[in-house]
Amino acid sequence: MLDNLENSIYKEESATLTSSLTGIEVFHPIVDEYKDGTVDYRVRLFDYNDFDRNGLARILFEKYCEEIGIQIQKRIRFTADMYIYRVSISAQDKYLRFVEFEGLYSVEITSPLFVTLDSLADDVIVSVRYPEDGEEYPVVGVLDIGIAPIGHLSPWLLENEHTNYPEEYTNRLHGTAVASIIEYSDDLNGTDICSTDGVNLFSALVYPNQRIYPEDLVDNIREAVERNPDIKIWNMSLNKQRMHD
Repeated sequence: MLDNLENSIYKEESATLTSSLTGIEVFHPIVDEYKDGTVDYRVRLFDYNDFDRNGLARILFEKYCEEIGIQIQKRIRFTADMYIYRVSISAQDKYLRFVEFEGLYSVEITSPLFVTLDSLADDVIVSVRYPEDGEEYPVVGVLDIGIAPIGHLSPWLLENEHTNYPEEYTNRLHGTAVASIIEYSDDLNGTDICSTDGVNLFSALVYPNQRIYPEDLVDNIREAVERNPDIKIWNMSLNKQRMHD
């Protein structure tokens, strides 16, 4: 890679392109400090901007993990040419060996998410709206825990849905609340700012009624969007709270 850069620098036609290059520093990966106990880490490999080289880096990384006794919990395709790994490390000596791998971009502690509702206000009563015959409405994909076909939403809820989990892993309360805000925001807030009189709702069940790691959620979202290319508007309402010392 450095040879290619040097050749580009010395080419006359590259003079303008490289005129702002003033120096090169050795790259050091972003690495969290080791934490006692068994901890899950999210790992991103360096992007060499070369498909074959990135593929080789993944092969070498997986082989290196096997050699030092670190189990890869999950490999997730983040983009077309980038994967994210989740590994579990329970000893500091293994962690120190692990971060010596040359192709690392970052190693960060990862923790699962869990869906909760901030509040449930039941003092606002809105009338059910229905789509008008012959009118076309935009479709909003709701990336959540599922939407229940309640009376206020069923006229707008598409029959087909995307799901990554069986029904016993779902609790459609949060997704139903989010979809209700999308559909009835003016009514709930006492405003008149929405540009349409309603939207069709597509339920994409991308996380279950239990803990889920962020990288798994990313994988589920990617799958839902890729399998439904006709939907151009997607919504996800998710908040993660962190405890600080």
